[in-house]
Formats: sequence, structure tokens, C-alpha cells
Amino acid sequence: MFAAVREAGATFTFDQLRVRLNEIATARELKELASGMVVLFADTGETLLSYEEQRPLNPASTMKLVTSWAALKALGRDYRFTTRVYVEDLDADGNVRGNLVIRGGGDPVLTQRDLWALVRELRGKGVRSIWGDLLYNDTFFDDQRRINSEFNTHEAYNSPIGALSLEGNVVTVHNQAPYLAERPVVVLEPQSDYFHTAVQAKVVRPGKRIPSPYLLIVEPGQGFDSLILKGEVEQGSQRSDYVAVSQPGVFTASVLARILKDEDIFLKGKIRAGSQRKGERPFTTLTSPPLSVVLHEVNKHSNNFIAEQVLKTLGAEFFGTPGSTRKGLQVLQTFLKSIDIPTENLLLDNGSGLSRTTRFTARAMAHVLRRAYLDPEIGPEYLASLGVFGVDGTVRRRSAPGEVRAKTGSINQVSCLAGYAWTRDVRPVVFVLFFNGIKGDLVAVTTAQNRICEAICLSTRVRPQTSP
Repeated sequence: MFAAVREAGATFTFDQLRVRLNEIATARELKELASGMVVLFADTGETLLSYEEQRPLNPASTMKLVTSWAALKALGRDYRFTTRVYVEDLDADGNVRGNLVIRGGGDPVLTQRDLWALVRELRGKGVRSIWGDLLYNDTFFDDQRRINSEFNTHEAYNSPIGALSLEGNVVTVHNQAPYLAERPVVVLEPQSDYFHTAVQAKVVRPGKRIPSPYLLIVEPGQGFDSLILKGEVEQGSQRSDYVAVSQPGVFTASVLARILKDEDIFLKGKIRAGSQRKGERPFTTLTSPPLSVVLHEVNKHSNNFIAEQVLKTLGAEFFGTPGSTRKGLQVLQTFLKSIDIPTENLLLDNGSGLSRTTRFTARAMAHVLRRAYLDPEIGPEYLASLGVFGVDGTVRRRSAPGEVRAKTGSINQVSCLAGYAWTRDVRPVVFVLFFNGIKGDLVAVTTAQNRICEAICLSTRVRPQTSP
């Protein structure tokens, strides 16, 4: 397959590159697929390959490239997400006579460590008890939680969106099956009272027979989730699974309440939704890393949750609270139109690409990538957010004879790759490779994608003369 580009270490001119790219794009192995491909020089925009470039196709997770670009343009590379904490009526003895309020600002990377730091700051400033309630405020976003209901709603890749979220709204379920136990030992991380856990799974001796399937079932309740473990696990085994919560604000507040308890700060009241008093000043503010750093998780590791949080933040910042997917998509459309990309043939469903209905063209994606590369304000940060072939992210197992930075996109019957590759004489090239309608395995598609990147890296303006 693709014999024309198999010459080890071969170097060829840009004219020869055009021929080789066309050979790969039109190979018989790809004929039955719906595809769209564009390869062009980032500096001049000169096209090296154009194949069905205006065909609307599902871009899968390469949609995150558009969301990231718009976010850097609209919010700025130094934008930080904030979570504000309010303490009502703190007296001289360390008693909070009112409520403790935590107000989310869409932070997609808030962690348990941040909450520990918050509680220790409370202790450091003399807080010893809270006589009111622990209020959570997640009104910076609307109450639409799920990216796409077509996909499994309790899998970690489709965790719910919320203005007040913690650890990506995912809990790790650690399971150990001691030899003398009837039931496995289950530990959740982070720990809280949010999950009501029922361990119905049994521990069985190994080797006797194949155990019945081990199942984790999540059932949302009013202010909590039920976690039911069923099936069988072998003695001596251990495993870790990941499940998404259904109520991000309650979950975050529940973890905070557990940490307050662990740090001996008494909470008399209950956890409930609510707001700080009008005019109340924040007791402290938790601040995320800069947006440019946050986007590394989006583009290197294809984090759907962060992409959707960023999209809703765009909506809130530009069209007012509550931020929503609809408002965020309006921001994307505004920025696409600002660089002369017609949006009539595009269908934008969300910010992560976790969708069966999103449609984008290879030409439009290539235009976004080129404009990002040429932008001195965001270009370096944008490139740094992409995975590097053979090094990190979702492209760490791919290789090329030169530098390639790219974003993958994969859902059922879809495989896409888009990004930048550099020629032998270090000239930047934008490539967008969309493939839809894949019926069998991905070998032919990933081979074509890799060969195109390889061909770009092996090309040069003028082939060096060889000695006789």
C-alpha cells in the first residue's frame, strides 16, 4: 500500500510532494470512504493537496481545535477561571454565624487539592465552625449537564458540565477482593457522602469458572447518586474504574464538606443550592492556571469535559450568564465569520466534537489552523497545546521523520487528523485529513494519515545534489 512514499529517507521537492499527496489521497483503499483533505503551506496559503475540501463531514474531536482557537482569541491566553468563596458573619471566636458559600466560575480543572488548600486557609484565618449551611452556586452556567445524550451518560468521557465542578466530575472506584472476604472492598476517590454505595458483587475463587460480569450501575437521586456494584470478582484481584457523577454542584460541595470534617471544622447546617448575600465580598478566590495551559488537556488528551466548559464560559463572558452551549456556539460562529469562513454549510453541535451531527469542512478547518499559526498573540500557545508525534497526547504512538503537531478525532466510523508538519527545510505545513464512513478497521486510514505527514516531513524546496 502507498508504495510511492515508502522509500526510506527519500527527500523530494515540493512539486514531487504534490504528486505523492495525490497518490495517497486517491488510493483505492480509501475510495469507498467519505473524505475531505487539505494540505497547504502555513506561511503563504499555497495549496499542496485539495480533495473534497468543501464537503461537510464529521470532524469528531478535531472540533476542539476550533473551540480552542476561538477561546484564545476571545478570552486571551492569560484568562483564568475563578471560584469564589464567601463566609458570612465570622466572629472573633472563629464561628461562622451565617453560611459558607462556594460560587463556581466554570473552572474545568478544579481539584480536590484546591479544596484542601481552601479549608486550610479557612483554618489559618481562624475558622473553627460553620453554624449555617454550605451553599453551592453554579448559576454561571445553565442547567444543561450533558454534552450528548446519545453516548453513555455515566462514562468518564461524557461527564456532566457544571459551573461548579470538581475533578472533571469523575470519581475513581477502587475495588479490592481479599481472599477471605465475601464482598469486595470498595473505596471511592475523592471521598464524600455524595455516593450511596451498595456492594452486591461477590468474591469468588479464581480458576473455577468465568465470573459473571462485574457491573457498576449509577442511579441519580435527589442530591446524591446511588452506586451499585454487581457481578463477581476473583479473590486477590484489584481494579479501578471511573464513573461520572450526575450533579456536579452537589458533588463538589459534598467533597468540601468531607474535607471540613477531616480538618475539624464543624458544619452544623446542610448542603444546598444558594447564593451569597448581595454585596458580600469574597473571603477568598481559587484561581485556575492560564487558559493556554488548560488547553493542553483539551488538545493533547482530547478532554471533552474541559472543551465544553470552555465553550459555555465563552457564552457567559460574551452573551451574559448563564453560559450555555448555544451561546458558546454563537461565539464560535462569530469568530469563524470574522475570518471569512462561510457557516451556512457547517453544523456546530458542541465544542468537543462528541457528536454524530456536527459537520465541518476540511477547507474551513485548514483556514482556522493557518490563521492560528500566523497570529503572534496566540500562535505559540496554540501550537504548544497540540500533541507531538511520538511524544505525547493521543498521537504519542504515531511517528514521522520530522516534527508533527496534531489533534486526532475518532468516534465510530470516523477518523480525523489535523495539525501542522514541518518540511526538511523547516517550512510549516497545515494538514487536515477527514475520513467518515469507515466500515472496517482503521489501518488503511491511519496509514494514509501517517504517510501524508511523512511525505511532508521528507519534502524540501530543492532536492540536495548527491555526489556521483
